[in-house]
Amino acid sequence: MSIITFIDKVCVQTATYWGTPASDGYGGFTFAKPAAIKVRWDERVEVISTRDGKEYRSKAVVMTNTNVNEGGYLLLGTSTEADPRSLATAYEIRRVDRTPLFRSTTEFVKTVYL
Repeated sequence: MSIITFIDKVCVQTATYWGTPASDGYGGFTFAKPAAIKVRWDERVEVISTRDGKEYRSKAVVMTNTNVNEGGYLLLGTSTEADPRSLATAYEIRRVDRTPLFRSTTEFVKTVYL
């Protein structure tokens, strides 16, 4: 069994993903339409450092095979809300670690810190 197949088997929870917001040209931001993705969501607190050197306490560590970006938002469960910032249980993606699979330059295991 490959690692990707294993991750697909353990990612049985549904989460809603909003991509990184884009400027609307008026000082605000808009998000892309929310998308349902499969994840393994582990609620645990860890101190993490972002790429710019700031430290945060993560609320959850999420594993997924879906490409997600820092600055986007994740919510455990489903939602059709246009702006995830209005939801108390939607969290900003603070860091995404992409670990390449053995002998691969195109496939990665993604670990997301919220």
